[in-house]
Amino acid sequence: MKKPQALEILKILYAFYPNFNHKEIESFNEMWIERLTEGDYEKTMRKVKQYTQDSRFPPSLADVLVIEPKITPPEETEIAKATAAVEKEMADPEMRAKRERSLENARQMFEELKRQ
Repeated sequence: MKKPQALEILKILYAFYPNFNHKEIESFNEMWIERLTEGDYEKTMRKVKQYTQDSRFPPSLADVLVIEPKITPPEETEIAKATAAVEKEMADPEMRAKRERSLENARQMFEELKRQ
């Protein structure tokens, strides 16, 4: 959300809760605006409207702020990176042969351990 939208939300909270602004905390407004700008305006506004309807006590930031989770594109996930590495290895005969030798060595070591 943008700073003017955050100010609009603060104005609503001041209108419904006259004691909301903690004047003894010099940067109260700045702190709220900074955190509100991290959130989603429309969803936060809906939550503010619902909160003012349901509660006679001033809200905490957690009562009204809605921050949308950031969705990582599939191509940036660990699974996608691992899949790309496997595909690269499968396409390179030398890397694939090295991997097969390592796997065979691991199998042999496992069999030896089982016999002991």
